Amino acid sequence: RSLVRTPVSEEHRSGVYIVQYKEQGEPISRVFILRFQKWGIAEHLDEGKDMLSAIIEADTYSDYIMDRRLACRQLGMNLPKHVGFGQFTEKYTGKNQYHGTTIRAYYYVRQYVHGIASDKVTPERFHNPAFAHKFAELMGAAAALDIVVGRRTTETNEPIFDKNYEVLQIDPKGLPVRLIVTDHAGSFVDYETPLAQGVAPYANVVRRREKFVMDFAEFAKTYVSAFERRLKEVQDAYRERRSAFDDLFMGRPYDRAGSFAYRWTCVLRRLDACDPHEVAEALKKAIQS
Repeated sequence: RSLVRTPVSEEHRSGVYIVQYKEQGEPISRVFILRFQKWGIAEHLDEGKDMLSAIIEADTYSDYIMDRRLACRQLGMNLPKHVGFGQFTEKYTGKNQYHGTTIRAYYYVRQYVHGIASDKVTPERFHNPAFAHKFAELMGAAAALDIVVGRRTTETNEPIFDKNYEVLQIDPKGLPVRLIVTDHAGSFVDYETPLAQGVAPYANVVRRREKFVMDFAEFAKTYVSAFERRLKEVQDAYRERRSAFDDLFMGRPYDRAGSFAYRWTCVLRRLDACDPHEVAEALKKAIQS
């Protein structure tokens, strides 16, 4: 089962697998993470849809997943460099009339990211001021990108930052040197809330560790400063090369009901309209409240 600290709906395939394999002649084995597509053909058949509609909607959702990944990388999110897409056949065992029919299941595979998930870092590590400082810097910068792409749970609309996906890589001295977001799950769920109004939950990143750090004021200041700096960098990058962002999904359907091309436009418009300092001040107040 996934270790993510968010509810897992029983209506969807939620299996996450660790795959280790070694090819003949290779000196070492390789480790990958395999995750099934949440909305596949079987899930749509379970909704009572006909086979053709189920296939089309599953394929459309596959495009949606990969489009979101491309968008996150365009904005600067540090995701795994390569993600593979695969499929295999299985028997449909649901209650639809197609029970017993052979269908396809879709999955995604990426290289395993070594490190420590931010929410699994033990309290003792924060006793080291150098560790706390680097943690606050990396998490603050990552939080800025997280709020830009509006990562939330689809079912409850709750923020999912600092709940499994952010992995810190540690150097030989025991200090964080980089942060990798292992999965862009939940991105572009919230594409309309002004950033200053939606920033409050990100205060929990530092507040939940208040009793572990030596200097909480400095810890919070570092986090907020990194957040504001990264948010401004992303905004500047967009303003400097608008067409590279605006035209990225011009070939995709544009539907105000929530197509990805529409969500992308809304996210860019929201980014352009925000005042990074104002958003950072709202975050600061939320931490102090």
